[in-house]
Formats: sequence, structure tokens, C-alpha cells
Amino acid sequence: ATVHAQVDPLDQFFNLSFIPSLVEYDSIAVSLDSGLNFTTIAAASQHYFTNGKIDTMVITQMGVPTYSYDGTLVGRTTTVIGTEIANSTIVDKIEFTQDSLYRDSTITYYEHNGSMFQLFFEARVQYQSATSTDVSYLDIFADLGGGLVNIGNYTYYYKGLYLDSVYYTVSMSSNGDGYLKYIYDANNPSKQIALETYEDVDNDGERDLVQRLKLDHNSLNQVVQIREFNLDANNNLSFDAEYRFATRKYSTISLPQHSEVSISLYPNPAHNYLQIDFDKKLFSEFEIYSTAGKQVLSGQLQNRINVEALPKGHYILRLKGKSGIGTVRFEKL
Repeated sequence: ATVHAQVDPLDQFFNLSFIPSLVEYDSIAVSLDSGLNFTTIAAASQHYFTNGKIDTMVITQMGVPTYSYDGTLVGRTTTVIGTEIANSTIVDKIEFTQDSLYRDSTITYYEHNGSMFQLFFEARVQYQSATSTDVSYLDIFADLGGGLVNIGNYTYYYKGLYLDSVYYTVSMSSNGDGYLKYIYDANNPSKQIALETYEDVDNDGERDLVQRLKLDHNSLNQVVQIREFNLDANNNLSFDAEYRFATRKYSTISLPQHSEVSISLYPNPAHNYLQIDFDKKLFSEFEIYSTAGKQVLSGQLQNRINVEALPKGHYILRLKGKSGIGTVRFEKL
């Protein structure tokens, strides 16, 4: 089949390239950094049809199996039905329809209201020819009570067969018009290194940078780490979250988990000092950053840190040591 870009529009819309390419009989665990350690919040084990669609999948949340999905392949349409495991209640259905080149052309989502499936959401893609000026379109429809209506439009621009930018309009939001900008390493353009989101947050007619995701890849061009920066109240991008993936082909995609550590910080908000209770075998140094990412204080970690000289505001305390790096947010009054 003809390659249209690094990823197709529907993959980009639903996955945003965050998750590395999964293989048959694989699994994924999603963990979030709580500030001290990575905690697994959900996991899924899944099997695939030859067209890459889900055959079976079980989702586990906080260690408890909660949902199962079973797929049925008929012609070019794969139907996946989700069930809540605890009470065997059907919850939703997703239909993937592929065109003659076996590319996803439509994805339709249905909710189950207890007696029947109700159409809720549909995404339709229009593929264009694969050239250096390739443009594809994605239309989003939703049933708001009177049938499907168009609520969003996405235009995908490519440069050298790599995704360059995505312009979108979302009619449900007052500032929903924006675009995603993809930034590649000039020395290795196949490896995406950043994704920036722009929207008109203050309704002045100009699109503002509201989020930056930094993506690190391994030698197989799979995403192994994502660092998320979001716009704060002072219109600065601040570090908010980190996601880590350890990929093994034909095995498991998961996030490394750190052993739990005990740490407490008080008072918070603080006036003159921070009192920290921590394991001295794990942490030995500290750094304090402003929400703009500027380091304002550092040193050997003690049970009490003097922050009297810091201006009022919010800060990020980073603890460094043998266990890695832990982060805690605090406010200075």
C-alpha cells in the first residue's frame, strides 16, 4: 500500500503518536508520576486481527480487571464491543471501517443505554495523494440529540511525507480553533522530538502556545518518554507530568516502576522554611525551580530548607539521589 505519511490522520487523532507501535499479542501499562514515584493506574492486554484491529482486550485499573473488549471482523469492518466485567453490562461499541486500501476511513462510536446502542460519535477521513504537499482531512461528527452534526474539522499537512501540522476547528469550544505543530530533529527527521499546541486562549484573535510535549525515542523510533509542559496562570509553560515507556518487541510495553518512598513536606504554603521528612539513603541533594523552569535554589538536602528569600509564588522542589529524582510542588507566601 502507498505510504501517506509517518502516521495517518485517524491514528494521529486518536493516539497523538504517544504510544509506540504495538505488535500482535502485546500489552501496555500506563503509569503516571505522582511526584514521588511512578504508579500504574491502568493496564491492557490485547490481541489483534491481521489488520491491526482489536480481537480481544482486557483493561485493568488499579489491579482490578474492569472492562473487556471483543472484536469481530466482517469484510473491511471491525466491530469491538466493550463490557463491564463486574456485572457483565455492555457499555459501548466501536466500528472501524477501512477503504479499498485497508486504511481506516471511518470510526463510529456507540454508547449502550441498557437496551440498545446509541450512536454518539463518528470520525471520517479523506485521504489525499501521497506527495510532498499531501493534505488529508478529518471531520468529526456527534449526535447532540437530533442526529449527527459536524462539530470539528481537522486538516493534516505533510512535509516530505512527515506530518508537519494539524489545523483544527472545534465548534463546541469558544477557543477551540488551533493547531498542532510537529518539530523534528533536523539530523534525524523520522524521530519526532516535540509537539506544540496553539489555541486562542484569551480570544484576541492570536493563537497562543498552550502546551508542549517533548518526546524521546529509542533506536527503533518508538516513543520511550514524554514530558508534558502546560500553560500556567502566568502564561508560562511549566513542567506538569512525565510518562515513561520501556518497549520490548513481541513482549510488553510498560513503564518502569520505582519502589515507593516515604517523604513529607510542610508547611505548604510556606513562609520562611520547608520542613522535609525523607530517607537520607535515597535523597541527598535538592533543587527548586520556578514554574517557568528557572532554577532558583539548590544545595545539599537537609530536613529544613530556608525559602524566606524566594518571592511569593508556586515552585517545584526536586529531590535527587540514588532513587532517581522526585518532585514536589509547594507555594511560597
